[in-house]
Amino acid sequence: MKDFNFFSVYDEKSSNVKIVYLLAAVVALVIVILPLGYRMMIKSDEAGLQSQIGEINAWLGSAEVKTQLDQFDSRNLRIDNLRKYADALKKSTDSIEKIGSLSTADFDSLAGVLPHPSRIDSFTYADRNVSMEIIIPDRALAAEIISQLKQADSVEDVLFRSVTYDENADNYKLSVFCRMKEGVLK
Repeated sequence: MKDFNFFSVYDEKSSNVKIVYLLAAVVALVIVILPLGYRMMIKSDEAGLQSQIGEINAWLGSAEVKTQLDQFDSRNLRIDNLRKYADALKKSTDSIEKIGSLSTADFDSLAGVLPHPSRIDSFTYADRNVSMEIIIPDRALAAEIISQLKQADSVEDVLFRSVTYDENADNYKLSVFCRMKEGVLK
């Protein structure tokens, strides 16, 4: 005859329960260990990066790098100065190109208003502005010269600056500023 174990059913359930508890413990352990391991890996990487940052900062603080940075700054300053110089030169070139030239006819028309004993001592012009210093033997000629300059066809405006006496040369120096009419200087 065969023996029947009526409690075998309960014995099998207890072994299944043990397996379930064991699996739950393993899953819980994995859930706890994985984040801790990941965190430890991140901390290890962070320590390595901090070490590299320290090495890079030490290299940046070295005398060789500082010398190279000073040379770089010096070159950048030179380049900036050259750019400013080039811009200023371009502006000057543009303004020179805009300045017209005074023809001999225009100069002769200005010199033609001067009475005989007077002469031009210095003459400068830029854009449409003409500045003259005229040597005159008599102070009374200053008013006559200014009046004739105002009547000249090529002159837009005349500004009297001064009349000074030169004792050594025994004559007067008249300083006059003229603004030429548009289109006179070509």
